[in-house]
Amino acid sequence: MHIGKTGGVSVETLLKDSFDKKLICPSYRPFEFIENKTRAGDYRIFIGHNPYYVSEILPRPLLIFTFLRNPLDRTLSTYKHFLRDTTHPNRKLFMDEANTLLGLIKHPRLGGNVNEPQTRFLGINIDFSSLIQKAYKEKRTGKRLMGIFAKVQKQQANDEIFSLAKQRLFKLPFIGITERFEESIGLLCKLLEIDLPEDIHHLNRAPKHQSPNPKDLSAEELEAIDQATYYDQQLYELGCRRLDKLIKMHS
Repeated sequence: MHIGKTGGVSVETLLKDSFDKKLICPSYRPFEFIENKTRAGDYRIFIGHNPYYVSEILPRPLLIFTFLRNPLDRTLSTYKHFLRDTTHPNRKLFMDEANTLLGLIKHPRLGGNVNEPQTRFLGINIDFSSLIQKAYKEKRTGKRLMGIFAKVQKQQANDEIFSLAKQRLFKLPFIGITERFEESIGLLCKLLEIDLPEDIHHLNRAPKHQSPNPKDLSAEELEAIDQATYYDQQLYELGCRRLDKLIKMHS
């Protein structure tokens, strides 16, 4: 499960370099399973921005894993991505209506990128099979198809979603931490029985000199990030502890 701005592009590259491409499912987002008329049973490796609920339709046995990132750093990385990526599909919307860090956090559509994204990715619970059947029945395509999933993903994080996210986190056979990327990749390669790359590259990362950095933030910006990532901060700490435990188990 690729949660945006956690190092997922690098992990996807590792998987693509390590396995037969015929085994890798081309559907990178939930709506693409319908758009591409994907037969999940034809594949063994599923990558991309597919939340936990997508696993409901995937063939077993299944090794589910993801990476978590410090919520403050992840929020800034997301903001920097909007600033530098002129090809982003929501770039114009960002520039016209958000444009600042606070604007991004508070934006009714774009704010989902930085408001508890890690908790919602793991904790949102829907009947994906039924959603697929509904889309087929109503012959939804394009924006009408994407709208179904946009509505699902807009669910606000709450105690119930956070509780389920925690349960799922502790069931994962592997959890990576972006700030401990090399250590995490080493364990992942061991579990997947693939070669550890000589060079582990972070792809699609923001340049180190690109502002803002945490020390540059105002008190208002820090408070807004803190409020927007209340559950994610707790989930991240649990993820760090889970990684520690897994490393000891497999050492």
